[in-house]
Amino acid sequence: MPAGKNRKLFLIFFFFMIWLFVSFFMLVIYYDPRISIISQIIPTLLATTLSIPASWFVAWRLVPKYLYKKSINRFILTSFAVVGLNVIILYLFCGFVYQQLSGAPILRPLLVLLDIVFLFFFVNLIFT
Repeated sequence: MPAGKNRKLFLIFFFFMIWLFVSFFMLVIYYDPRISIISQIIPTLLATTLSIPASWFVAWRLVPKYLYKKSINRFILTSFAVVGLNVIILYLFCGFVYQQLSGAPILRPLLVLLDIVFLFFFVNLIFT
């Protein structure tokens, strides 16, 4: 791994590429050929971007507070609570944006809704 300033640039590039990969992965899973690609790209990128605050909170607040003190159960429960809350916010906000751009309804059949919530939960766990 490079040292100094090059290391920082490398890490920024690396995390940006991971962000793009996860965004692309989400887009491929829920691609709908009946709706324009731009109407699908914007909410997908928005969803992965809005996962960053939850990731920051877990990394910079929960890890020092619980993991450094070896309180693993509390860390896991709190992390799941943060991720769960973030999933609800993501679904409502990004679903609203998707609805405005594409005209597709935000409330979907139960299996589709569970798929989307599971995907958001999985993505948030990856980022945290």
